[in-house]
Amino acid sequence: MIPPAIVWLVLRRLADDLRDIPERDPMTELLNRRGIDEALQLIFNLRNAPPACLLLMDVDHFKKTNDTYGHQAGDTVLCHVAEVLCNTVRQGDLAGRNLWLFAWTLTTLASCVWPSVCAPVVQEQAIKVADSDDVLRCTVTIGISRPFASTQALENATRGANTALYRGKAASRNRIKRPLATSHFQQV
Repeated sequence: MIPPAIVWLVLRRLADDLRDIPERDPMTELLNRRGIDEALQLIFNLRNAPPACLLLMDVDHFKKTNDTYGHQAGDTVLCHVAEVLCNTVRQGDLAGRNLWLFAWTLTTLASCVWPSVCAPVVQEQAIKVADSDDVLRCTVTIGISRPFASTQALENATRGANTALYRGKAASRNRIKRPLATSHFQQV
């Protein structure tokens, strides 16, 4: 029979391990949703925190890549784009697992950094397909939200960025789309 104190100790260590689950996605090393939520909460709790914009990124024709080359190739593509994102974001910006980017000073990032630096790197770097002689090249479509200044406004920002993203995909991909001027967002 195991003494109750040992059982309690094991359960306590397990609970501690679960509480300390990393806030990063193990595959891409980008923040997971928990990490993003906690970081945004900290930032927006600061006095005079500037508004953020959400950039949602989607790898163009990703389903076709998975269907043609398998999920391992899809994972390699995601890791490639995540690496470019990590190497390009500025200090203070947050990069997330589903290719989310929370940026402050949006105009600089969206208008200059992504099109002139990131997009060409993503497109030009060949991605080797495992167990094949094939190489892949990919592009990314981005939807940008309106600025928001609280974690409560994140859902609206996500919807706005997602709408812009799908407009970019409908306009033949490999582009950045901002919200339409007529879009309505509740600022919190």
